[in-house]
Amino acid sequence: MQAPLFSFIKGINVLALSGRFASSAPKGRAKNVAVELLPLPLGEVALRSNDGEGGPAKGKERVLPMLITPEYVFKDVTHITPEWLAAKGITALVLDIDNTLTADRSQELPEEVAGWLDTMRSAGVKLTIVSNGAEKRVRPFAQKLGLAYLYRAAKPLPFALMVAQRRMGVKHSQMAMVGDQLYADRMAAALYGIPGLMVVPRGPDLGAQVILKRKWEKRHWQQYYDRGGKTL
Repeated sequence: MQAPLFSFIKGINVLALSGRFASSAPKGRAKNVAVELLPLPLGEVALRSNDGEGGPAKGKERVLPMLITPEYVFKDVTHITPEWLAAKGITALVLDIDNTLTADRSQELPEEVAGWLDTMRSAGVKLTIVSNGAEKRVRPFAQKLGLAYLYRAAKPLPFALMVAQRRMGVKHSQMAMVGDQLYADRMAAALYGIPGLMVVPRGPDLGAQVILKRKWEKRHWQQYYDRGGKTL
């Protein structure tokens, strides 16, 4: 049985908004670095860091990619191909379950998704399930597929992605997140600094919180298409 995520992040002494901005202080001396998020239009965020001396660090203000608006959108998880991943240098995928691999709360895997998983394995793509679901929802599903998994992942917090990366033994730049929720999967990917491969939900949502978040998501989906984004 796999333990909850929190036991795996024990001992990690550096937590950051994004892997791109993580830094370690010298041993025995913690550097005091403050981070300020500055609102910008269309879901973008400016990150201004304090150098620990009471003022903004020189040249440290930068604009993060959109945290919520999709980066890539696929009609279905099966439309993500090994060739597309190879062109982006991606060799490992972190996978959501509900409405990504299967219908919400279902333990049954669609035949076409089973075939897609086999294709990914044959291509040498490493796979790990990272879900916000409870152990009783995630464990049986993942074990049936023979996949490593993390449950109660607390997305959009990116800590589970850090654990998944270490388990798979890949570089930060080689990993991507696959999911259907902007306020969980896309945001977690953005905060960790990896591509978020969003898929159109496979079916209706059964959870009240998710249904509510879907209403908030609509404008971000529209922004993607207004900017010329396409469903791949």
